Amino acid sequence: MLLEWELAAVFISTDTHGWYRTVMTMVGCDVLLDLFTVAGMGWLLLLAWRRSARFVVHVQAWFVTLVVMRTGACLIADHMTHAIGIDIGIPFGGFFRCFLPPAALGIPYFRLSPRVRAYFVKT
Repeated sequence: MLLEWELAAVFISTDTHGWYRTVMTMVGCDVLLDLFTVAGMGWLLLLAWRRSARFVVHVQAWFVTLVVMRTGACLIADHMTHAIGIDIGIPFGGFFRCFLPPAALGIPYFRLSPRVRAYFVKT
């Protein structure tokens, strides 16, 4: 918190090379994605606890939204690093962590599982 004004001055200043803004934007996107993930998990936990019929649809929408948001963040970061001409390593681990286990395995499971359909009562 003590560096807040200094970071704002570097972020807004026109004489920086641009990599400060790139790194700050990448970190900001990552923080927003993590907040969305935690909020979505809380919402899904509430729906699962209530055995809501909307749970299956919301899980699938949440997985797809995470993949789209993570893909957009990676594309924006890649574009920004090419625009400033400084090669900043973009961690694609978050994209793969977001895409492979939950989206590739979770969506088909929640869509096709008879056990899931039996557990969540249709209202």
